[in-house]
Formats: sequence, structure tokens, C-alpha cells
Amino acid sequence: MKTVAQAISRIFDPIIEIPVMFGLTVWYAYVNGHSWLFLSVLLFINAVLPFLFFLHLLRKKEIHDWDIRRRKERIPVYAFALTTQIAGIGMALLTGRTAVANILLIFWILGLLFFLITLYWKVSVHAGVNAALATFLVMILGEEFFWLYIILLPVGWARVSQGNHTVSEFTAGATLGALGIWGGFTLFGLV
Repeated sequence: MKTVAQAISRIFDPIIEIPVMFGLTVWYAYVNGHSWLFLSVLLFINAVLPFLFFLHLLRKKEIHDWDIRRRKERIPVYAFALTTQIAGIGMALLTGRTAVANILLIFWILGLLFFLITLYWKVSVHAGVNAALATFLVMILGEEFFWLYIILLPVGWARVSQGNHTVSEFTAGATLGALGIWGGFTLFGLV
């Protein structure tokens, strides 16, 4: 069962899913008439650069494992990702892509909330990102995709059974992720 839990944790990993969410934002923007060049640069800034920074810290042993189990080691990763996301939001605003900027701002605010909580408590980013991704897909594809939330069950089991999080850390992350995306989309009128 340990191997199954590890596989679930890797497949539904924020390191994979955050770029997927940015990729979906790019797809959403492309379908709504934005150019590939702009979107490619945006994807590089918001997804590739933070991933490369994560790999750099891992290689230099500044973070000790892929899951970043030590809460304090998460702080530089969050700080770097939040900084690059500001650049992406600014680029979208400066080029008149307000809807894209609003979606990126929602992601940024959510990231900031996780960052601030992480200063004091080890909230589950796996839960937050999976709930945010499910909510994002439901918001852009429709309520018939509500079944996507079922992914939280195996991911929660995997994270708790491996001792990475408590049930309350996982539940808090999932709640924050889902409500953050829903609240942001509602606030900016994207639904």
C-alpha cells in the first residue's frame, strides 16, 4: 500500500499540477483569442521558472526531499513562485489581457494564502492544488465536471497514510484551494 500511496502522491503532485493549471489558463486564453507567443512566455514565467528553481534547491540540498516535508524549506519555493507570478500578472495587464491577469491574480492570491499559512503551519499543498484544479475545471468546463472532486479521496488517503499530513492539514488545504478559486472567479465575474 505504501507504493500505491507514493504513486498517487507523485501523479497528483503540485509540482506537476501547478504547471497544468497554468497550461489550462494558457489554453483558456488561446481559445479566447490570445497569441501563442504571449502565452508561451507567460507559461515559462509562471510554471517553468519556478519548477527550475525547485529543482535547483533540491539539487543543492537546500530542500531535502521532493515533498518538501520540512515546512521552513517551502518558504523560498513559495517566495520565488509568487515573485514570478507577479511578473506574469504584470505582463498580462501591460498587454491588455485583463481576463488572463485576473485568473493569474486569483492563483497568486491563493499562493500567497498558502505561503502565509506555511509560515506557521504545514497546510497540505497537495490538497489545495488538487481542489483548486478541480474547481478551476468545474468553473471553466461546467458543473457536469463536479465528479473531478473525487480525486481528493485517494490523494488525501495517500498524503495522510504516508505521514505527510494530518487529516486537518489536508482538509484545510482542500477547503482553501476550492474556496479560493471559486471566490476569485466569482469576485472577478469569470463565471
